Amino acid sequence: MAVNPNGIKLTAALEPMTFTSAFLGLTFQADTLKTKRKFILLYRVAIFSAIVLILINEIPTITYWTTNTDTIHGMLVFLETRLRWFVVLASFILNGVNNKRMNGVLTILTDVPLTLRHSEYKRILRFQVFIFSTSLFLLVGYMCLGNDVLWPNPYYAWYTSTIYIVTEIYTVFADFQFVILIFTIRTYFKLMNDNLKSCNFKSTVSKAKRISLLFVSDHRKKDNVGEIVRFRQIHMTLVDCCIKTNECFSLQILLYLLLSIVELTYGLRSYIIFINDTNVNSSTTWRTKYQTCLILFWSAYYLSTILNIAIACEGVIIETEKTATIINEVINEINDKELEKQVIGTVGTYLIIITTFKVN
Repeated sequence: MAVNPNGIKLTAALEPMTFTSAFLGLTFQADTLKTKRKFILLYRVAIFSAIVLILINEIPTITYWTTNTDTIHGMLVFLETRLRWFVVLASFILNGVNNKRMNGVLTILTDVPLTLRHSEYKRILRFQVFIFSTSLFLLVGYMCLGNDVLWPNPYYAWYTSTIYIVTEIYTVFADFQFVILIFTIRTYFKLMNDNLKSCNFKSTVSKAKRISLLFVSDHRKKDNVGEIVRFRQIHMTLVDCCIKTNECFSLQILLYLLLSIVELTYGLRSYIIFINDTNVNSSTTWRTKYQTCLILFWSAYYLSTILNIAIACEGVIIETEKTATIINEVINEINDKELEKQVIGTVGTYLIIITTFKVN
């Protein structure tokens, strides 16, 4: 069986995502799943147990904030703490359950018969670096610069912020995978559209040939037909890849969006409370400003992830619309006016015969 060099190149381009996912114990490549099944199971159990232990360690903090807040803010605290941990555990489990689907998507992408140019290869790599770096910057910045300042309680320890960073990575990593795969699919759509534009489809019906009612005796160039069929197969493959990617990550993204709504509402209310605090004086003004900045940092983290998802999906939609436009242009380009006249004339003749027959 021939090896697809383009598939090898794409596998290398997606290496940051696949390596990080395997390191976190979320998803593993098909070959690794077959050869190291027991090790992967033990590794996942160990990581899941560590996450549960972190949850147990945080229970006093959750209890503290639940009992020391009231009204709407208390309800938001209750929702935020419970929902966040549910999303962490559910995302970890769902990534493992959907591991085979994830590998199926990667297999489809690596088998797409389009040559991945060096510019696309670098763009996919840069996009992954951008996604990881911006999210980690906002997350680490919030946790390390003042999580203890923003929400002080007697149960915080020096390692609390680090633990929060780890759990938040598990919460959001499925969204990273989804966005990266959708961006890769968009890259292939764009590459297919560029190839479609560069093809010169022309009608080659000979004037010496004539059309019958049932078939055209002289077909267009086989090369043209072959190219159109090839692009149609690529288009169907990419559409199928979009569907499978959505099936693989839709539930995780839904859970993350629910968590984001709660977190953003919680952060916005906290921001309003801080800036409208009537007890602020000269000695605490700096602290209030620091707290409001931290809340904006935290909100930016969730907003950036939501925007990444929306922009990636919109990019695929735009490229598919371009595909439809290009195909319409191709159809118009290969449309033969003489052929149309012959079809109309033939059909008209038969209509006249049928009409005459009925009159008689």
